[in-house]
Amino acid sequence: MNALPITHDLMHQAQVLHIMVGELSQPKESDLRSAMKANVSTPPKQGEVLEGTVLSKQNRALYIDLGAFGTGIVFGVEYRLGREAIKHLNPGDVVSVKVADIENEDGFVELSLKDLGQRKEWETLEERKNANETVLVKIMAANKGGLLVSVNGVNGFLPVSRLTPEHYPRVDGGDKGKILQELQKFVGQDMEVKIIDLNPKEERLIVSEKEIFEEQLKERLTEYNVGDVIEGTVTAVVDFGAFVKFKNNPDIEGLIHISELSWGLIDNPNELLKPGDHVNAKIIDIQNNKVSLSLKALQEDPWMNIEKKYPAGTTINGEVFKFTPYGAFIRVDENIYGLIHVSKFGDIQTMREILKDKTTYQFVIESVNPQDKRLMLTLKDLDEKLESLGKKKEGAKEHKKEVKEEAGDTQEEAKESKDREEQESQSGVPDEDAE
Repeated sequence: MNALPITHDLMHQAQVLHIMVGELSQPKESDLRSAMKANVSTPPKQGEVLEGTVLSKQNRALYIDLGAFGTGIVFGVEYRLGREAIKHLNPGDVVSVKVADIENEDGFVELSLKDLGQRKEWETLEERKNANETVLVKIMAANKGGLLVSVNGVNGFLPVSRLTPEHYPRVDGGDKGKILQELQKFVGQDMEVKIIDLNPKEERLIVSEKEIFEEQLKERLTEYNVGDVIEGTVTAVVDFGAFVKFKNNPDIEGLIHISELSWGLIDNPNELLKPGDHVNAKIIDIQNNKVSLSLKALQEDPWMNIEKKYPAGTTINGEVFKFTPYGAFIRVDENIYGLIHVSKFGDIQTMREILKDKTTYQFVIESVNPQDKRLMLTLKDLDEKLESLGKKKEGAKEHKKEVKEEAGDTQEEAKESKDREEQESQSGVPDEDAE
């Protein structure tokens, strides 16, 4: 009688039987392994994750039924690394395992459980993200873009732009070195966050502290309207303005942009305000949980009836306040500044030769525009000063046209600059969401 062929099913049954009776080794005949491989069209690959059923837990070995792929074993170093997960496994439990070796000398597929616990943590984190729940993370380290965090063995990243206003590092000029110094203060602390991006395959976890704050802030802001006047305390002064915390709602913080600090021109907000100062400010905008405040909205508009106080053609004394690429700002009184355009001089160098910073000269008012808050000036005796420098005067008609057009451009440039600064004020540094 011919011998029956040894099939993969027979081999698998033999493996299970040997395990059930407590044998720890497997027949080594090469024809058994060949028969097994012949019956499996696509054998598992090293590193592949499979699902199997626990057959038996023995001393320093865990046996897993892998179905068509035969029997797997977790032993040695892999058993020690997965000891915590193995403690909670019983025969019949379905588990996910990773292939460490396709077939060892005993015919078993060697498996690893060391990633099992972390895979379960990824699943738990995904469930919490979907349920919009908070997660407590530990701050492990800091870089210039944010904080490196860990939760139950899973590493993640908290971008600096996703910190609450309380924790956000406000640094003049956005100096990344100083920002890093501020962020390093959080290392070792716990922080409550929400998950905003999660991808287990790429091992990417991005969290946000600001998410929790914004949900609470949205509710609190319903108590306020544009036009309300609030009491507050200055919490920080930066290049583009000052932050003010509401007295009755300390979790709410608004920004007074530098252009809203005063009717006058302000070079440095620190000249007007210091942290700890108490102020009254008017709410001028509420958008996307961001509150814009103004001090000058509570002050009398100095441009009202300005054309009566400073009619065109009047000669006045003015102090050179600031040079810009398009001209010089002249302080006429405490809150009124005029502009003498660079085109009056021909170029910036000539303008700086004739006008000296912080020096008072006589100017003639060329035009007044209260709506645009614009006072255009020319220097008295400018022709004589230009001639003394050997400069040729431009035609008056061309002069006026150029001044009008370029002065209009200046207003647009100032508005665009203000918009850019307001956007920068919400983040302070680039939004680096990657480590």
